[in-house]
Amino acid sequence: GTYTAMSDVNKKKDFEDSKIGLKEVMGLQPKLYRMKKDTKKSEKLLGFIAQEVEEVLPQMVHTANDDMGTKAINYQNMVALLVEAVKELQQEIKGLKGTA
Repeated sequence: GTYTAMSDVNKKKDFEDSKIGLKEVMGLQPKLYRMKKDTKKSEKLLGFIAQEVEEVLPQMVHTANDDMGTKAINYQNMVALLVEAVKELQQEIKGLKGTA
């Protein structure tokens, strides 16, 4: 099935433009990895380590109330971050071309 997330303007308030973008994206380091319980040599997954993301973007990480304090990343919110970073890059490109 298709996964969607509620994002209706009628459910939100206190809007402001994000100042989070390219700088934060540059602080992220994607990793290839396997899950510890993966007993077969399956293809490695691509993602982030929550503890590393938390250092750059603590608002993107949730810590569970379990014995290990297991951390999870809000990948859905990463989309907005990446869009802002692409927009910043486009502005830089326009500046370099002298069309900004």
